[in-house]
Amino acid sequence: MPPLQTGAGKSSLINQVLGTEAACVQIDRSGKADIETELTSPVNDKFILHDSQGFEPHERDNHMVVKAFIERRKKMEDIRDQLHAVWLCFQVPIPTLGERPLEEHAEMFLREAKKILGSIPIIVVFTKYDRLVTFMRVKRKAKDPEKEAAAYLHRCCVNVIKNVSGDSNIGHVEFSCVFSRLDLPFRYSSP
Repeated sequence: MPPLQTGAGKSSLINQVLGTEAACVQIDRSGKADIETELTSPVNDKFILHDSQGFEPHERDNHMVVKAFIERRKKMEDIRDQLHAVWLCFQVPIPTLGERPLEEHAEMFLREAKKILGSIPIIVVFTKYDRLVTFMRVKRKAKDPEKEAAAYLHRCCVNVIKNVSGDSNIGHVEFSCVFSRLDLPFRYSSP
């Protein structure tokens, strides 16, 4: 699961999904991850995540590590060792703060995704979604901040990712550690 951005909230996502503290949450710096280490849920040991370092601007090494990992896993015969989906984690960019939906290596990965992944599906996870809803409520004074946030996300993030990847079938989900009136941290949108 390449996060594509440092501080994107990936460790919080992993811990929420697995129901454990498997990933160390870092507040002001990127966390440490080893893509070869299997992270499993105590509830379902068949659900296995592989966590990678983020794709940093001007850093190509992790991009190559992730590609090599995917290539090795695609060739494995045992279905337990194969990848069944790749989650790409992006922190939702806030309008007017100069945050971009895609950095250099994230864009590079998405452009190469069909070649790298083959038939392995991509699920884009937009993290820290609560920041966007709060921005719409407080700064934009939106009458319906959740509706405005969803429209912005689709227009400025989902469409950008689909255009860059050339894949209109990429599903996405919004994630937040801060729960809104929904009691669930995820909202999945199919392609």
